[in-house]
Amino acid sequence: MHQLPPIHQVSFLILFRNAHHLINLLCMVSSFCLMQITISGTLLAGRFFYGFCIACYCKWSPKYIHDLAPVNLKHFTRSVYSLWVVGAMVLGYFLGLVFNENNVDNYFRVMFCIPGILALTQLVMMLIFVPPSPS
Repeated sequence: MHQLPPIHQVSFLILFRNAHHLINLLCMVSSFCLMQITISGTLLAGRFFYGFCIACYCKWSPKYIHDLAPVNLKHFTRSVYSLWVVGAMVLGYFLGLVFNENNVDNYFRVMFCIPGILALTQLVMMLIFVPPSPS
């Protein structure tokens, strides 16, 4: 049986869900900034905001997963989260290698576009599948 979190954690979960939507939007904006690397200052702004998004994901997501996962699946969900983080890093390096080897012009724009697409996908999926509160 799924155990509901205590009432003081419910407010954190609702706050996190709303903050997660904002972080996804910020990740999409920073991805767009990084794609426009020819405009002065966009590289610095894009990297700064993208780094902020990654820091928020790394800080909040494990706690959110821990608070929502059923007791018997807590370790599994944390392992899957770690696997996805490492898999995304490997995927980024692999795509960079593939695009560079095939001499794709402006391959860095494609690489910077991928996090924006994934953030959009995550935002849509959270709006559809994740309930507003854990009750």
